Amino acid sequence: MSKHVPLTQRNKIDASIFANNYGQPYCDKKLFLSLFDKLPNQIIDYDIDGFKFGEDFKKEYKNDIIKSYYTLRLSRKKDNKKEDIKDDLYFIFKSSLLVYVDVHKKTIKILFDETTEQKALLIKDSFKNYTIIPKDEVPEMHLITSSQHGLGLTSMDLLKMETDLTAHYNDDFLAIHNTIIKRLMAPKDKGVVILHGAPGTGKTSYIRHLISTVDKKVIFLPPNLAQNITGPDLINLLIENPNAILIIEDAENIVVDRDKTGVSPVSAILNISDGLLSDCLQIQIICSFNTSLDNVDKALLRKGRLIAKYDFKPLTSEKANALSSSLGFQPHFNAPTSLTEIFNQKEDTYQLPQRKAIGF
Repeated sequence: MSKHVPLTQRNKIDASIFANNYGQPYCDKKLFLSLFDKLPNQIIDYDIDGFKFGEDFKKEYKNDIIKSYYTLRLSRKKDNKKEDIKDDLYFIFKSSLLVYVDVHKKTIKILFDETTEQKALLIKDSFKNYTIIPKDEVPEMHLITSSQHGLGLTSMDLLKMETDLTAHYNDDFLAIHNTIIKRLMAPKDKGVVILHGAPGTGKTSYIRHLISTVDKKVIFLPPNLAQNITGPDLINLLIENPNAILIIEDAENIVVDRDKTGVSPVSAILNISDGLLSDCLQIQIICSFNTSLDNVDKALLRKGRLIAKYDFKPLTSEKANALSSSLGFQPHFNAPTSLTEIFNQKEDTYQLPQRKAIGF
């Protein structure tokens, strides 16, 4: 082994720190190894206000930090004025200690060895002063966003709506709901929930109700990303957010039977929900779609993988009239009716104008 050169005397850094960094400018572990000739221990924490932490940290440890690096990310405010934000902060200490702050993903890593363990633990204790506290009683969903740093999550507040499950759904629904909520509330669980049925029958409203009820991070996964759910970028994101719930709306093309199409991304869903990956990620998936259950890959419906499935149908005429009366409308439905029709009775029905035939 070559003789270790003190950090203060180094002129070169191993170029491998720039490779396979999963969105980071430099690989923190390779950087530590290149600087200190040692494999690091790590402390990782999430949901941290990295911008505020970085500002205070640099001041508090200015006598210990010998080098620091950052990426200047330009964002645009609503008034179209540019705001410069320092992201991907690297703080290198004289001794074997490196701190990496990902402002965008709200993540901090401390890399250290046995000689700097006490200082690393001291830094870790300061994280509590920068933890982002979630807003009380506001349903929150996380959207997957992409930037020059890779994929990340952006939290969005949802409109909180009161949902009367007894009044808004048919009588066979409550038993299914109880099964779903019990499993979604269980820690470190896995599996798939399938919600299907005609448009306007309450699938999205029910998903919104679940988001406001469960005590887990809920991630909205667009169908185009769901097709590559086991790709490196998405897997890295899921590794950073275990014990979460994935929502995939309009999932017809994701759950379609492989025997009917020949090509289907359903294999990726199977791996996440009940394969080897599921043991590590502990992810639960809610899929909603309008297609018939006959088109769904039967592997998704197997016991042990399927948490529950429900076919959302229009309310029976009796329940539709009861709900209509509670909303201040006259009961007049003689056939099963969708929630959309019941709640929007004041709106005019739009009809496309008749087109005259051209020709003879």
